[in-house]
Amino acid sequence: RDMAAAQSANIALNPLARATRNVLDKVQLSREIRASGLIFSAGNYQAGYKTNLAGANSFANDATDPTVIVQDAILGMLAPANTAVMSAAVRNRLRRHPKVSVALGGSQDSGRRVGDDELATALGVERIVIGNTLRATSKRGQNLVTGSIWGNHVALIYVPPTGPDGMVDDENSPAFGLTFQWGENVAGTIEDPYIGLWGGKRVKAGESLIEKQVAPFAGYFIENALG
Repeated sequence: RDMAAAQSANIALNPLARATRNVLDKVQLSREIRASGLIFSAGNYQAGYKTNLAGANSFANDATDPTVIVQDAILGMLAPANTAVMSAAVRNRLRRHPKVSVALGGSQDSGRRVGDDELATALGVERIVIGNTLRATSKRGQNLVTGSIWGNHVALIYVPPTGPDGMVDDENSPAFGLTFQWGENVAGTIEDPYIGLWGGKRVKAGESLIEKQVAPFAGYFIENALG
């Protein structure tokens, strides 16, 4: 009935498309939560490939040098990381960290906020991946409370080159983790005469895939980067 009402009112709104989009958003959010849980779990890293910076050693301290910590960590990896994964909160702190400014030839007191490309150069990686998604942590019916999916950690991982389709160029390359997918994404509708008073359509959308750690020696975990 919502579809008919939208059409008769000449409203540029497709309730079915919106419902499908809502379902897909939840599917993708679940995938991001799984990815964060995989990459930011200390138990997924072997001994010598993780450190905890809680306290005075965290990046929140101006006296701590993030460039030294990250570069030394990468130097000791069997498969040196080329990518740093972190939350927006950690990225924002590093971009204005005085030690990062000095590493790039600036002044410790300049107060300059460096760009992401400059930050990657200072840390010794090819690129930085930023996670900034929030999710509701409160239960339905309670006042809305949100929290970051990506916390305050940093993961240094090796990501092999990929083609335009997102597939790894060399399947034997030691990636820290890979996504394994079965078939294509699924989306469709099912007529349901028992919905509401006039019946309706159920929206179905999803994907068959799983994220797996593949090469533990291709990842280094910096826990509690902000303390």
